Amino acid sequence: MFFARGNTVSNDNIDISVLSNDFTAGGEEYPLLLEIVNRNSSSLELVDLVIEYPKSSQVGFSQDNEHIRISLGTISAGEVKDENIKLVLFGEQGSTRQIKISLEYRVEGSNAIFVKDKLYIVSINSTPINLLVNAPAEASSNQDITLGVKATLNSTKSISKILLKVDYPVGFQFIKSTPAPSLGNNIWNLGDLAPGAERNISILGKMVDVFDGEEKIFRVWSGSQSLSDKSLIGIVFNSLEHAVMIKKSSIGAELLINGVYQREYVIDTKTPIQGQIQWTNNLETKINNLEIRAKIYGNAVNRKTISVAQGFYNSSQDLIIWDKNSQSKFEEVNPGDFGTVSFSLSSLPLFSAADGIVSLPTINIDVFVTGRQAQSGGIITELSNSESKVIKIISDVGLSTKAPILLFGLFPIRQIIFQKRKYVLLFHRGCGLQVRFLQQRRICFMMSLQEK
Repeated sequence: MFFARGNTVSNDNIDISVLSNDFTAGGEEYPLLLEIVNRNSSSLELVDLVIEYPKSSQVGFSQDNEHIRISLGTISAGEVKDENIKLVLFGEQGSTRQIKISLEYRVEGSNAIFVKDKLYIVSINSTPINLLVNAPAEASSNQDITLGVKATLNSTKSISKILLKVDYPVGFQFIKSTPAPSLGNNIWNLGDLAPGAERNISILGKMVDVFDGEEKIFRVWSGSQSLSDKSLIGIVFNSLEHAVMIKKSSIGAELLINGVYQREYVIDTKTPIQGQIQWTNNLETKINNLEIRAKIYGNAVNRKTISVAQGFYNSSQDLIIWDKNSQSKFEEVNPGDFGTVSFSLSSLPLFSAADGIVSLPTINIDVFVTGRQAQSGGIITELSNSESKVIKIISDVGLSTKAPILLFGLFPIRQIIFQKRKYVLLFHRGCGLQVRFLQQRRICFMMSLQEK
């Protein structure tokens, strides 16, 4: 209750009634019908009606909310005001949105601004864009996963410049999609959609560095393109989440390099590479015809040094194979059985007189494990797993004034004097620098060489 120069005004004597339905279709025009009654004995002056509501399908109030301010002037004692405000609300079907209705006013004899608030909840009984995600509920580490997303316009009017965005969980590695993304690897421009129009997106990727029992959440967003930034959704029409539970693969497969398990390795040219593939039957049933393949490739592979224990190396395909012909126990693997197969190789020299320096020397190893599971009714299930590793090759530092200079690794800037001339050599990891002296004055270089 407020007092000003004998005027008594109470918010309790101001009624704000909503005469509209408490439900609406998302993306469609919603008429907000209001009745405002001043039951005070004094007038309300300089009255403003303020409507605040979510601009997108996001729940709650934020700085991005829509604000509508309407001047109502003076509402006399006992007067009734009717207002009809047109809104457009967005949200998932079955969700609710809050509309905040505020009446700002002054009373005679006071400069203070008083406020009467009311919250009104509206249910969304349909959404302008329906989203559907078709993806498995479970996935295994290093296994391909396909995410199918379908967007359908559920509005009676066409909508232009529609974007769709997918937020990937940590551990998801994007491979490709159909159609290709419009920006980065997770934003698609769906263009203009007519009523009933559909757009389908198929996303292929894999889960890496994930563990049994983890839950990974994919989030899909759709809405109109931002006016200021074409890569952003300005107004979100709908959003959807899809959860994927990580579980152990039917056949466990881990590739260790020199006894260490990680995604990438850095090894110098003098260190032999020992590979071990650890396999496990994680099922409660037998696995028949287990087969392990390791494909070895890259510009630093010394194929003459590849050696395999109890397996077969196909040099024409750069492929090592272990199957029931070389490992008799692979014909029938009991539940919980595990084991290891191994191989070894070395890298090529990183410099030769004929080929020069090997650029970005790497060795790639892709492992594929397959098997068959016999189920009741004579049904055979094909099982598979895969694992990939990258080995980056570095070299010890070599320095000579009589031969080409090969330098690899990460070093601070060094000053070196050759032939009574002073130079600064700049080194960077994984890159080589070759310096030749021709007639004591010409310098041939592959990286950065500055004369001082």
